[in-house]
Amino acid sequence: MRVTMRKTLLGSLSLGLCLSLSACGNIGSRTVSASSAFGGGQQIIWFASDYPPGPNVAINDVLVFQNGKVTCYDTAAQADSASVSSSSAAAGSSAADAAEPQSDSAEQSGSTTVPAILTYGDLKGLDAQQIIAKARSADHDHFRKAVAADVQLYQIDVQQAKSDIAASRQSLGNTDTAGNHVARGNEIDNANLVISNDEAVIAQLQKTPYQAPAAVPYTLSQESSSGGTAATQTLSFDYTGAPIGGNVPNDSCVLNSDCRASAGTPYQKVSFSRQLSAAPGTSTVNGTKYSGYETGSGSAIGYLETASSDSFVLG
Repeated sequence: MRVTMRKTLLGSLSLGLCLSLSACGNIGSRTVSASSAFGGGQQIIWFASDYPPGPNVAINDVLVFQNGKVTCYDTAAQADSASVSSSSAAAGSSAADAAEPQSDSAEQSGSTTVPAILTYGDLKGLDAQQIIAKARSADHDHFRKAVAADVQLYQIDVQQAKSDIAASRQSLGNTDTAGNHVARGNEIDNANLVISNDEAVIAQLQKTPYQAPAAVPYTLSQESSSGGTAATQTLSFDYTGAPIGGNVPNDSCVLNSDCRASAGTPYQKVSFSRQLSAAPGTSTVNGTKYSGYETGSGSAIGYLETASSDSFVLG
């Protein structure tokens, strides 16, 4: 679930017409509407990022459009909907090392503060099929980091429960009143149950296999001005993804079997929605020109651009 991260869609690429991203970027200029930019049977690739294209600009998503559907590859490295403190990374580290690094099993990286998984500079010289292969590899990497962040959150919860047990036992030693013994005993029992259930979620997360993204339908809604022209357009779709730091443990969940089962996988329903507006000018990265749309506004502004010198308009 994305809450504050600014995400944009940048760059389209035709598989049938272009042999490489660089070649696509310099084919003539034309005016292209949003409906044409995303529609049609031809396969087109877009890139999502927080800033205009640049060699070191991180790509948050790679979107592949074809036949009215889109496949979204998550390539963002940073936490989206939850912040995990790096100072707590060592909590329960022994339980985080169970995954196998060369398989599609979930892996614990030991850190949620990582460099960008994929940048515009990484696309240099790649053709469309190579870009999609790289996007899938980055999506897999994003998945492992999402698992790592979720596991870390539950490990922190385990450490908190252990601290609660220690405090309750200390309180038991300070007084021998019957009421205190009953209350502290219940606290210890509940904390042990939380630990047991948290560890079950961790184990399930660590053995969850990677799932390659599937194509899903998308919509391009439009609101017209009084003159009948397109005032705004919004690109939106729902897909199954693995948000980094998406699972936040709480007592009501870890004590509920249905909730635990849901928390035991990093995959969740993710809603993607970007309001489009015209973007000025072009950006050039490694000889490739990008142009397209801006998205959002204010601190959430982003860019929707294609690897070409085309002029993109609403409609």
